[in-house]
Amino acid sequence: MITATQIADWAKTNQAQRDLPRLIRRLVHSVASSTNVAMPSGDSTSLPGFDGELFSEAGSTWVPQGHSCWELSCRQDVGVKANEDYNKRTDAAQSDQIAKQTYVAVTARRWPSKSKWVSEKNAGGAWHEVRAIDADDIEQWLEQAPAVALAFAEELGLAGVGVVSLSTYFSSWSAQSKPRINTIALLTGRDAQRDRILYKCRGSGSNELSAPVPIKGDSVEEAVAFTAATLLQDEGIALRTVVVTDNNGWQFVAKNPNIRIAIAARPEIAEAPPQRDGLLVVVPYAKGDMSRQFKGTAGRLDDDETILDRVDHYEFDRALQELGIEENDARRL
Repeated sequence: MITATQIADWAKTNQAQRDLPRLIRRLVHSVASSTNVAMPSGDSTSLPGFDGELFSEAGSTWVPQGHSCWELSCRQDVGVKANEDYNKRTDAAQSDQIAKQTYVAVTARRWPSKSKWVSEKNAGGAWHEVRAIDADDIEQWLEQAPAVALAFAEELGLAGVGVVSLSTYFSSWSAQSKPRINTIALLTGRDAQRDRILYKCRGSGSNELSAPVPIKGDSVEEAVAFTAATLLQDEGIALRTVVVTDNNGWQFVAKNPNIRIAIAARPEIAEAPPQRDGLLVVVPYAKGDMSRQFKGTAGRLDDDETILDRVDHYEFDRALQELGIEENDARRL
């Protein structure tokens, strides 16, 4: 669990101002009802215009329905910064447009007078609605988005127990080679397998118990990395997925119903995953493995497996060159 105090302490760092938009963007995507999300992070935070704009069909506790405009800050003088941003955006906008839009002020700090500020701005009537989100709200939002919370905790140096995010697993796996293998190189020539995994995972989240999905690669680790690389292509899925690295990780999955997909790091870890409606478990195998070698769930998955063929020689040659390897070396490798 990430606390509001930890979030507020993080807001004091130089990195927070660059990464706060990324965190909020992930949280917005975790709601899964928003479209046309524009919330640049990193070097792009200096671009003109709102810090973020999005449209949500249904809305949620955290994301307003319809068109909303967002301003994000890590500054210590929360109220001063909020008024500066609000006045600047309100004065520059056309009154007939903002009367249909919601203004959202976000701070990674604690904001004791948040409710009073919101009431005053809503009383002014310039915008359709004015909302405010501070560190305490972000803490609660993270509780409802466990995969996002896990990735953020890793960035804060707070390791999970028996569970890691997709991006962390893939980064660790890909770093074993020089240069790093990227998702394009790993997925090249395997469109059919990628599409099959995406199809199965996009069907998860229903109110029915989903059958586990087996996948075989030259090694167990490659099967997991391929699945991670595939799901990282779809942020909506990635933000509901974790990799379980030992049996303790299933407790995290069981306690967080918003986790929709859990990838076992090894088949023996999938012996007794939680039996929960809406949860899809992916079980990796090496090509030489037979399911009867394993117990429980991992020992009952013979049919309908996805098998990763080795990447075509010429396609991988091109992928290596795109990674920066010289043509002759790429051909030899």
